[in-house]
Amino acid sequence: MESFDAPADNDLSPAWREEIQKRCREIDEGLVELRDADDVFIKAYRAIF
Repeated sequence: MESFDAPADNDLSPAWREEIQKRCREIDEGLVELRDADDVFIKAYRAIF
């Protein structure tokens, strides 16, 4: 994510930057399961309605 050619967002707090780095690390290390957003939203809408 950090390699994208986007300008740096200097409005992020140090705590949020740390959280982003933690989440990226967990993804890179295979510690979390990524799910397709469409599937997540379908499941959420089914739970609501």
